[in-house]
Amino acid sequence: MKYDLDYEETKAMFEDRFKKQKDLTGKYAQCSWLPEFDESILEEGERLNVLLPLMQWQTEHNDITKEIKGEMGWYRKAFEERNFEEEIDEEERELVKKIFFECYNKAFKK
Repeated sequence: MKYDLDYEETKAMFEDRFKKQKDLTGKYAQCSWLPEFDESILEEGERLNVLLPLMQWQTEHNDITKEIKGEMGWYRKAFEERNFEEEIDEEERELVKKIFFECYNKAFKK
């Protein structure tokens, strides 16, 4: 990975940023979290690591934005059709895949 943004690191950054935020909405979290990262320089595995804490928060709070649902659809297809897990650091591959599909299932299989 180009910038070595792993899942655990980005999850901790997300939680630290929003832990004291009251009345946080999915849209606000999305609009304030994602601009912190220049997606054009992230590799795909790093990009998922940046999105995953946001996906988790939105699914846990039942406040999933249209954009994040779209991202979830894209990543599900990538995992199933093009062996996307190879884009994720080997040490975190199973954890990231497990968390992603938990989020996906909560979002789409209610």
